[in-house]
Amino acid sequence: MSLRLDDWLLFGGYVSKHIEEYTVPQYGDKGKDQATEFTTDECLNHVKRYINRYGKNQRGKEDQERDFLKMAQYVQIAWDKWKFANSDGK
Repeated sequence: MSLRLDDWLLFGGYVSKHIEEYTVPQYGDKGKDQATEFTTDECLNHVKRYINRYGKNQRGKEDQERDFLKMAQYVQIAWDKWKFANSDGK
């Protein structure tokens, strides 16, 4: 296994914990959360919002870490929506 994959799997663990312990309890699960109705572009706009917040002095370390995890989750949701919209039924 490559070192890049090792890094990705470690990061994925953080994202998984974020989803289970923060996102789902606060917003609900897929099909019942607000992101269910978002378009691909709306998800990517959320990513941009978190990117634009990066480095702001008023953001604490915990909030900055959470923003990275939110970015990853919104990219994944956008990916799913994009794949579904561009699938050929397979």
